[in-house]
Amino acid sequence: MNITSTRSKISINSSTAIIKGISDDKGLFVFKDIDMSFFNSGLLSLPYQNLANKLFRVLLKDYPQDDISYIINKAYNKDNFNPNIVDIKSFNDYSILSLYNGPTFAFKDMALSILPLLFSTAKSKSSNSKPTLILTATSGDTGSAALSGFSQNDNTYIIVLYPRVGVSKFQELQMNSYQSDKHLIFSVDGNFDDCQKIVKDLFQNTKTTNIDLSSANSINIGRLVPQIVYYIYSYLELVRTKKIKFNDKINITVPSGNFGNIYAAFLAKKFGVPINKLIIASNENNVLTELFSTGYYKTNRTLEKTSSPSMDILVSSNVERYFYNLFNSDTVRVNEVMNKLADTGEVFVEEILSQTDFYAGYTTELETIKQIKTTLEDKGCLIDPHTAVAVNVYEKYLKDTNDDTYTIIVSTASPFKFSDAICKALDLPMGLSLEETINLISEKTNTKVDPRIISVINSTSSKLELSIETAYKELQRLIGEIDAEN
Repeated sequence: MNITSTRSKISINSSTAIIKGISDDKGLFVFKDIDMSFFNSGLLSLPYQNLANKLFRVLLKDYPQDDISYIINKAYNKDNFNPNIVDIKSFNDYSILSLYNGPTFAFKDMALSILPLLFSTAKSKSSNSKPTLILTATSGDTGSAALSGFSQNDNTYIIVLYPRVGVSKFQELQMNSYQSDKHLIFSVDGNFDDCQKIVKDLFQNTKTTNIDLSSANSINIGRLVPQIVYYIYSYLELVRTKKIKFNDKINITVPSGNFGNIYAAFLAKKFGVPINKLIIASNENNVLTELFSTGYYKTNRTLEKTSSPSMDILVSSNVERYFYNLFNSDTVRVNEVMNKLADTGEVFVEEILSQTDFYAGYTTELETIKQIKTTLEDKGCLIDPHTAVAVNVYEKYLKDTNDDTYTIIVSTASPFKFSDAICKALDLPMGLSLEETINLISEKTNTKVDPRIISVINSTSSKLELSIETAYKELQRLIGEIDAEN
């Protein structure tokens, strides 16, 4: 059993951790040991699926090898990912790793095409025939990716909460297009942190008899495993294309809200990938910049609505996993920090001031919008607002440090999901229909539109709404009904 909790000395296997989602002690599941010998030059010959297969077998020890192969081949196929699993566009000074070739055009597909299959396999292996109810909060992209992924699991319900104001028009339309008897999507008149708190409270306070509760958020350890793969793969791809030599160090810049994606990069470094600096890029909700710069983790502040909504987050859940590493697996210290944060909304983490793995920076809204236009003009590359945040912070890092280590910048979503921001950046007309806007952006930037995006625009959807005051009780009632029906 290679998995424990950030808050106690338990030991469980990977399939149990994936089914549960969150530990009974309120902690997050983490890997006990990382095999540094995993990363070696022999991986250079492996295509993406084979590399994933090899890593999954190391981390998901209780999954049979045949099941792992089936899961990877079913998730990463030509029907789900078009045309490639990931793309890397290289320039002299950095490469952009595009992670949005999946069914919902966001990096969340990389993990959420895999997670539902890990769920169904784990439950089958344990002879658990209970239906699963997935509770998920989203600031935009996780909702659609979870709905897309879990729609293939017949014995699964899913409830998604998203903030009423903040997600893009496309994100909202895409999520609500999945609305059905088993897929319930609610907009809440709060922010992402409100939605995330409701989900966490439901996990802690709701008891069910006939269904299992779990999560598709990045708090689920099953989300992390597929994300580690693309960091290892992208390093190997830079070697194969002669941008770097094997064992050369690189930097990785990640637009980060909930800290899950960059924590996966941190784990890739623990596996032996030669990473010099992990650059955390935040928008005006710069709680992570402040944490890594001053040691103060402050969540009792006003959330800013930005053009990069997936990063409009103040409580970055996966930071707890990093604290576990930072504190050398001291669960008492993790509990102390997380409890104080929950009680007061602020905690000082002295240990973080001596860490050397991370650099953190942020952009203003104006800088983000300008960066979209600048990157198109300078690189001929249309990027979404989250990627623009990452590019801008990387350029600030260069000025601050003069570190010319070759860098991968992670691109997390299709720019067509954020058409208003793109139009604002490029001075294109506003107020057109969504399809007209996307076609105009495509024409003006010479950027191809995935035809599946047009299919989403032409879909029909209903919309369910909840107030922040009633959301918790209403969802608890719904969960009770679903439990009784099964």
